Amino acid sequence: MRKNPIILCLLAALFTGAGHCYEVWYGLPYMEKGAGDSRLSEWELTAGSLKGLNLNDTDNQRPDDEQNTRSDWQDIVASMPLAKDNGIIAFQRTSFDYGEGKVGVTLVEAAERKFRAESNLGATVKWVMPFGNQPGENRDLPVYNWSDSELQELRDWLDSTGRSNVQMMANIRNFGIAQQNLAKSSFMSGVSIEAKASIWFENGGRRQNFLHWALEQPETMNDQFVFQMPFKTYGAQTECQAMRSFVRWLSTPEMLNSTDFVQRDDVAFLVITYEDQADHLPEKTSNGRQYVNTLTSTALSLIEQRDLFEGRNGLISAAEADSDRRFIPLQVEDSDPGLVYQGNWSTKGGSSDSGGSMTVTKVSGDKVSYTFTGDRVAVGMRLGNFGGRCNIKIDGKVEGRQLSTHASDTQYQTVIYDSGIIDYGTHTVEIVAKGGGNTMLDFLYIEQ
Repeated sequence: MRKNPIILCLLAALFTGAGHCYEVWYGLPYMEKGAGDSRLSEWELTAGSLKGLNLNDTDNQRPDDEQNTRSDWQDIVASMPLAKDNGIIAFQRTSFDYGEGKVGVTLVEAAERKFRAESNLGATVKWVMPFGNQPGENRDLPVYNWSDSELQELRDWLDSTGRSNVQMMANIRNFGIAQQNLAKSSFMSGVSIEAKASIWFENGGRRQNFLHWALEQPETMNDQFVFQMPFKTYGAQTECQAMRSFVRWLSTPEMLNSTDFVQRDDVAFLVITYEDQADHLPEKTSNGRQYVNTLTSTALSLIEQRDLFEGRNGLISAAEADSDRRFIPLQVEDSDPGLVYQGNWSTKGGSSDSGGSMTVTKVSGDKVSYTFTGDRVAVGMRLGNFGGRCNIKIDGKVEGRQLSTHASDTQYQTVIYDSGIIDYGTHTVEIVAKGGGNTMLDFLYIEQ
């Protein structure tokens, strides 16, 4: 029996009790006006599930009448109950005096201005992100970096103003010595690596090298890692596809060659745009069956399909990462009350079975059915030396005939039938025992 690797990947996370690990964070820039009230229904699933928020509330590229007011921004932030209490503020080195009387603002004065975001937006800052930069982001000017004494002054100010729980996160844009030193600084508890997907794939700024290095350094290997991803295309891929492909790519042999990293609960993917060209809304098509090329939809796809991207039983395919098909995996254990058993079925415990049991019959003609709404179903069985045969029906039609549940060695949680993609709607799957030994139902896997 050929096992579908995508089904196995999802089942591994669903049926072994593995919790969702990586988080999805979000960036405020250029969120559409009305997103916090009249258009909240267009992204409410995403809004309620985000775990962190970049508090950069800019939309200055828009006409004045399309820009969010302070009240608009407060409504938008309030729509994200989890994310708003895990805010990030960026702190450029050139936002306070950097020599020769430039700027005319002290570090403390600049910090006070930065933290006004809490009252202005109704958010709680948990991370401050100091980073070196060029004045006005002018590439012809020198980069000004934070010194250890300045980081200490910032730390002292945080502690003295009742913000001792606020942590510092290094904003990384290349693999230079200054960036390495910033990441390794004892002041830092996190690393934010900023780059669109194409820069990652092409190793711009040697970011790939930085990530490998950071995961080997005792000072950084256990830090919070945030991938701040500007919403951009890559080749023929849409912005959404590019980011989904990046999340997959992290675990490929070309990069980390393991899914362990993306299974960490201190890894986050932050979707953001700095231009008034990308749409934030809506989060899905009107019928709810597809993701769309927007920031909220990209975030929602990474949230809803997290089990798939975490790849607990193998790496997902590039085609799956490129797909815009929206589905939510559902596990149905053999003991689920929605299953309708007819005949002489009995439940047997088994620690290696999904949910700790399977339900078995050896009587030909015994059947079990389940009605669901979705567009895919798979049937999982225990196989063994006393296995027999069964038929699988979908909506009364035999789709799997005389399927064997026999194996010389016991095999647990084995998918013996996968419908593939069928028309979305209400369907009934039925398993009919055909004798010759035991039919041992373990679970159904459904894509809603």
